[in-house]
This record gives sequence, structure tokens and C-alpha cells, in this order.
Amino acid sequence: MKNYTQVYVKNSFEAAETYCKAFGAEITREFKNEDNTAYEHCELSVNGEVFSV
Repeated sequence: MKNYTQVYVKNSFEAAETYCKAFGAEITREFKNEDNTAYEHCELSVNGEVFSV
């Protein structure tokens, strides 16, 4: 069994972009809300470790 880190944030697009820049993360999976203003679910990977925004 594997545990994943998950964070809940406001402004999820900006948060994901910040994590990508700050930690060298890459978005590996994303689901946007109906009006494309936020992520309903977004997975990022840093050195093969996944966390969700």
C-alpha cells in the first residue's frame, strides 16, 4: 500500500505552477472544474513521488 500527500489550496492553478517552479514538479494528471477556473484534482510528481493539489 502506498500513501500519497494531498494538499487543499485556494487558487489551485497558481499553486500548482508555484510547486512546479519551486520544487521542479511536473503535472502528471489533472481534472479541471466545469468552467476551467480551478483544478478539481491535480497530481504532481517530484522525483517520482506523487502529491495532489
